Formats: sequence, structure tokens, C-alpha cells
Amino acid sequence: MTATATFYRGKRFLVTGATGFIGGHLVNRLLEYGATVRVTIHQRGWSGSIQGVEVVPGDLKETDIRLWEDACMGCNGIFHLAAAGVTEDAKAAALLQQHVVGPAAMLEGAANVGVKGLVHTSSCFVYGKRETPADRFAHTNPLSPYAASKLAAETWLAGLGRALKVPVACARLFHVYGPGEHAQRLIPYVLHNLSRGTPLELTSGNQIRDFLYVADAVEDLLLLGAALEQHAGTVINLGTGQGTSVRDLVSAAQALFQTPGQARFGARPDRPDSLPFLVADAAETERLLGRRARFSLAAGLRATAHALVPAATHKTEANR
Repeated sequence: MTATATFYRGKRFLVTGATGFIGGHLVNRLLEYGATVRVTIHQRGWSGSIQGVEVVPGDLKETDIRLWEDACMGCNGIFHLAAAGVTEDAKAAALLQQHVVGPAAMLEGAANVGVKGLVHTSSCFVYGKRETPADRFAHTNPLSPYAASKLAAETWLAGLGRALKVPVACARLFHVYGPGEHAQRLIPYVLHNLSRGTPLELTSGNQIRDFLYVADAVEDLLLLGAALEQHAGTVINLGTGQGTSVRDLVSAAQALFQTPGQARFGARPDRPDSLPFLVADAAETERLLGRRARFSLAAGLRATAHALVPAATHKTEANR
């Protein structure tokens, strides 16, 4: 058993955003490590159950500290992944409420019942326009209300954590992908269309991104959570340090399916707010967490394609 697994075994953790892409993978990993997992679910707009976990009400619009005390009671720590405005438009006031005000109430309630720490997930978009990889000390220049509210949350939660004597660390996620990602996102769209022989309608494809496989992102989050005392107040970039253009990403996916497909670059206009370059400086993250991303882009794409279209990937493996 690894030291990380040993740390989590027998402890209870609250996870917000557990029904999301990354949150679902994090919950599964915590359960594999022998932790008890409690998840927050919107009181409205969701019905069902999540196997093997405790489900409690918890809406980030909620500022009642007593509700958050109940949600956090008995938990050793919190992984805060819930966010608004990632895949849909949201008004600035709503973003501030759900990224800053609600989480602040959650942290205060957590402190009142003895929770030992919180890992907060932020976004690489806080850096804005850049031409070189970003380390955690790089200048921030958010260019959207979403990015600005995520940066505000970093500062507010870190400061509040110091005041409450609850360690808070922040992970700025770069472009995480893998099984379970929303179908309209770039990589699921590319893999799905290539598997069906459907043409790809894309932008210029010149954007350069740092694509991090979800298993690596989850492992980094768990390492951070296991060392909160050491990293309290710290911001850590989670990425591979490797920049890949959208065009090169499509080429790698085409190689996976052994088909050129039809990629119509320029069929869609580049978004006015699209950033040309977003890549992490991974060297410092390796120093702080003691690991680098294990999955190459090719390996991550293969695993994602296998989950998305298993019949197609079995075929490509047979043809190798």
C-alpha cells in the first residue's frame, strides 16, 4: 500500500462537485484507498444516489453556516471541486456567489466542526494571455468573469483559512481530460467523430494547451490533500509541462484510430476570448509533490478512447 493510500484509509472526506467529471474520478480513488466519502448535492435539480458514498445537501448558493457545519461534521478534510460557469454562461454576481461567498461559508462551517483542511481547485485561466509556461508565481491576468471569480476565490479562501487556522491549498488545473468528460468538450468530440468517420468541424487549431489525463490530476490532488499542513496557503499548477497544439492533438487521435479522418480546421471561428497558449511549468510541481504526470498524451488518448468507443479501440489494437 502506498503512503498516500495509507493516509486516506479510514478517514472521511467531503467532496463538492462529485457528480462532475474530475470529482467522480476523485471519489472513486478515495473509495479505492479505503476512505469514507461524503458528497454534496444540490437540493434541487438532482435526484438519485451515488453508490458507496454518503450524500448530504450542499449548494454553493447557500450561506447558512449551520448547514455547512452539518455537511462537514465528522470529516477530516474537504476537496472542493464544484464550480459554475465552466460549460455555460453565468452572470458575474452568480459566479462570485458560487465561487467565493458560498465556499467561504463552507470553510467557516468546516472550521467550526474541526475539519483539518481544504483542497480548492482553481483554473489555469487565471493567467490570461501568455507566451511561456506559467509557474505558480507567474503574473495573473484573468480575462473573463469566470477566471476573475476563480482567482478571487483563491485569495479569499487562503486568507480565511489562515484566520480560521484551517490549512487551505489551491490546485490550478490545466486542461484535464479522460473518460467521463462532457461530450461537447474537445477531446470527446474528436474521438467520437473519428470513431464514426464523421468530419471534424474545428477552429484554426493553432491554440496550444497542456493536456493532463484525469488519473494524473486526481493523484496530484490526493498528494496535495495528504500534505496540507506542509502546503497551506500554496498554489500549485497541475499540468504536464508539455504544450500541444489542437492540430497535433487531432493528429495523435487520428494515429490512434489509424485513419486520417477529415479535420476541417477553420470551419469554426476562433472564439474572441480563446487564449493562444496555456501551459504549466511542471518542474516546481514535481518538486512540491514529488511526481510528474505518468500518462503521455498518446496513452491518455488511448485510455479515453477505450472508455468512449471500446469496439473501435479494440480494432485499432488488433491492427497494430
